[in-house]
Amino acid sequence: MPRSAQGAPPQVIVTCEHASCSVPEQYSWIAEPFRRLIATHRGWDPGALAVAKAMAKTFDAPLHAAQHSRLLCDANRTEDHADLFSVVSCRLSPSERERMLAELHRPHWARVRAHVKSGIATGSRIVHLAPHTFTPILRGEVRRVQLGLLYDPSHALESLIASRLRRHLAVHLPQLRVAMNEPYAGVSNALPTALRGEFPRTRYAGLEFELNQQLLDSASGFRRVTDALCQGLVEVLHGLQHPDASD
Repeated sequence: MPRSAQGAPPQVIVTCEHASCSVPEQYSWIAEPFRRLIATHRGWDPGALAVAKAMAKTFDAPLHAAQHSRLLCDANRTEDHADLFSVVSCRLSPSERERMLAELHRPHWARVRAHVKSGIATGSRIVHLAPHTFTPILRGEVRRVQLGLLYDPSHALESLIASRLRRHLAVHLPQLRVAMNEPYAGVSNALPTALRGEFPRTRYAGLEFELNQQLLDSASGFRRVTDALCQGLVEVLHGLQHPDASD
């Protein structure tokens, strides 16, 4: 493997696995009875694509977004995961599920995997950013976290990025309630989790970002959080060019 250039910044790739609640025409027959459910937070992550676009623009990075509802097949789950298919698609036959995977799930994973592999082959470090949003109330419980930084605590590079980013946000947006690995664990079944097992940890880091959908209530507030998050990532990733910088 070629060695990376001394002091070179990492390459950024942005993905959005729950960008849309769209249903391709060929699957409208199974989705029609569930159209109201698909339009809710269970069918997609409202606002996540806007965050992903802001991140991609900030870093002039490629953006790979899955353009189908996760209630068809979840683009953020491995093919062997129990929640890959939902109440909407679980009644499909094995052959119909295979077709859905071939048309919707595998192409997204293949594009992301190929991009990471290509970057690593040039000697670069790859930082994979994957934004999501979550419902503020789940099963009657109010979720107080406003922004969750999801990563693998045993992954040195991911831990460094997450800790420095949290500190940046505490200074520049102190009123924002930021938590590490909440409301979900960063090692849960997901695309970044899977890629950690495929690529060297010194070359690949994958972080997910969970924004409370309550932030969507104010366009200016949502933009303020997104801007602070992107600016923090710029500062943190720029710092990675200096290997002797202390944490």
